[in-house]
Amino acid sequence: MADPIIRDVDIVTQSATLVEAAKFDGQTLSSVATIKDGTTAQATINAAGANTLVVVQGSTTVTSQLTLLTGQTLSGSGTTLTLTGASSGRQVAFTLPGGSASLSGAVAGASVLSLSQGSTLRGLTVTNTSTAANSHAVSAVNVSNASITGSTLNAAKGNGLYASGSSSLSVSNSSISATGNDFGAIRMDHTTATLSGNTLSSTGAGTGTTFAHALWITDGGGSTV
Repeated sequence: MADPIIRDVDIVTQSATLVEAAKFDGQTLSSVATIKDGTTAQATINAAGANTLVVVQGSTTVTSQLTLLTGQTLSGSGTTLTLTGASSGRQVAFTLPGGSASLSGAVAGASVLSLSQGSTLRGLTVTNTSTAANSHAVSAVNVSNASITGSTLNAAKGNGLYASGSSSLSVSNSSISATGNDFGAIRMDHTTATLSGNTLSSTGAGTGTTFAHALWITDGGGSTV
């Protein structure tokens, strides 16, 4: 049975004095950035830099789109991560402090969160409450190897997830919904993706030419659903 972690970015066990750096998703963690205020959220993401872990604590409201940097992971507090000792290879489960977290806002005509190359969304609820068309919860546009796992995405007048021109997108074990007319849970245009273990819901009506949909794929050859 693994001993508990007692520091943030180093693995330290109670039965040994060895201290070593911790890796997450193949990257050595030098620091962990925390978002508590929507007004400074993008500045926090930018300051953390590429290939870092950023944690949202509590309920955070934003007024404009947030964009992750290359290789960043955005995770909600209360999520359990698997950390690996950089030298020993020993793995431990570490639950981020705090209860469940959410990111929301009325971001008109854009998404609340935009993924970047190799970025990850994990264990977070993301909601776009705007009633303007094309107001998505999360977007992935012209990126590769981005992923969403264990998250909840909601949009009032857009897609829960909108992806375009992207490749090797992974969406797993998430609940994704849209309630507005003409939009759906997931829309993928010219995108290849692997979708697994998700719950999709669309409760809006259609116009007769554009229909509400749980999943809409256009030119998604090579995708796995």
